[in-house]
Amino acid sequence: MDDSPNHPDHDFSTAAGYKISPISYMFLEKDPASVITHQDKLGREHPLTIQTHVNDLVPLLMRKVSEGKTVTILIVDGGPDWNPRSCAVLFYLARLFKYCNLDLLCSTSYAPGQSAYNPIEHLWAPLSKKLTSAILPDHLEGELPLPGKQNISAQERTAKDQEVLDLAIGILRERLLKWT
Repeated sequence: MDDSPNHPDHDFSTAAGYKISPISYMFLEKDPASVITHQDKLGREHPLTIQTHVNDLVPLLMRKVSEGKTVTILIVDGGPDWNPRSCAVLFYLARLFKYCNLDLLCSTSYAPGQSAYNPIEHLWAPLSKKLTSAILPDHLEGELPLPGKQNISAQERTAKDQEVLDLAIGILRERLLKWT
């Protein structure tokens, strides 16, 4: 009798494609050359920094201050653009405090071992659970081998890899839309 566990996020998948499981989150790496950006109203790309975050907060806080709400508590993730030990972050938060005429501005981030108490983690938990065991394509439909193993130029390989990524993101989007 084979009574070994057989859960989608426990065993190795035999299906073709990439699979997201909780343990795989540890191995996801961002391309060091890539920079997270947002687009302005004219479609120009800008990097996300503490400056852009504070600029986004100003209109929201000014509206609340006009309603008499002058206390703000920020629960942040502690990433590079919100690191509470960064001088730049402290500088921009001080400017935000002064510009918005706040009575109190508190910025806190949870330690890595305390993520169970983080309300943002609680909000993301259902999403993370839904994405567990998602199988993503590793090649374009009807095309084998993988783009990285084909005998094509680097530019064509990059374009095909981008198409595969777009396809995978589309599948994730459909899965999440069905869920909501």
